[in-house]
Amino acid sequence: PWLKYWVSEPDRGQSHAINKGFEICSGEIFNWLCSDDIFLPKAFEQVALNIDPVNPCWLIGGAYRYDEKSKTTSKKLPITSFDIINFLLWHSRSIAQPSVFWNGLLQSKVGSLSEKLNYCMDLDLWFRFYQKQQPLFNNGYFSRYRHHSLGKTSPYSHYHNANMHELAHWMLDNLYRSEDEKIICQIGERIIFIQRICASFERLKNHIVLGKIIKIWKALINSKLPI
Repeated sequence: PWLKYWVSEPDRGQSHAINKGFEICSGEIFNWLCSDDIFLPKAFEQVALNIDPVNPCWLIGGAYRYDEKSKTTSKKLPITSFDIINFLLWHSRSIAQPSVFWNGLLQSKVGSLSEKLNYCMDLDLWFRFYQKQQPLFNNGYFSRYRHHSLGKTSPYSHYHNANMHELAHWMLDNLYRSEDEKIICQIGERIIFIQRICASFERLKNHIVLGKIIKIWKALINSKLPI
């Protein structure tokens, strides 16, 4: 009873299918949900209360991640800032696609998903959003997504190599070959920042006290303790 419309028919791929949905949407707030993900209770309420109704806007929340291999659920903490480093370090700094919402005003400015992309079409859309408008952030958790062997972007999937190949080409075409001088400048600054962080981290690891703390912290992070 909550669905206005549905259809099951051949298409030109996932991006095309989602775009067909966008074309018939009559609402003011946009998102898409894949079949292996779910929205969490009160997510829509939080989105409606926090998204800007009168200006182009996109909103990022947190997500839970279920890992089929380890059978554990972990938190993907809400991010509090978003800039070029989130694209350079996409896997470690990425956002959960089902926890991103935007309004029709922004959609009208940037267009829909690129049907040339089969894996990182969401990343491409976020990049176009980023070039128009900084996102808003919410500390709430909007969704839960699953990593499993049949997922297109899961590290356990046989699609993984194709995903990495497309991601690498996307980064070359959209980041490093960008004609936007501001983007190129940000990339240079962020690469230097990453190098400094790595150098500082190496020095800290050799510290008598801090080195032990870092090792303990790394072990806890990698243990994937259930929440």
